[in-house]
Amino acid sequence: MENKAFIKEELKVEFNDNGNEATLIAEFTYGTENKNYVVPVGFVTDFASVPRFAQIIVPRIGKYTKATVMHDYWYKNAINTKSWADKEFLKAMLLLDTPKWQAYLIYVAVKLFGKGNY
Repeated sequence: MENKAFIKEELKVEFNDNGNEATLIAEFTYGTENKNYVVPVGFVTDFASVPRFAQIIVPRIGKYTKATVMHDYWYKNAINTKSWADKEFLKAMLLLDTPKWQAYLIYVAVKLFGKGNY
């Protein structure tokens, strides 16, 4: 199945004083074949929520960073379903050339342990 997703803008953030989060200073868009999802200015993300011991394998920031921002937005706002958000997250990571092993590892982790507002 062909991935028809796209990411338009560069990710523009300003890191918060706590060093763990960042605030978007420009809109950020992720598009699926059916709809565009816009993360608004002011949205706060923590990027990849990875326990410290696992950050050697999956750093909080990587090729997948834009995908983590979208996933955070979907989770915090309960966009569509959790299953959909997780699958779309995987598609976005692969679109961003995240190594397949890493993308699937992250996907399984959010599928099993991700909570969000669902």
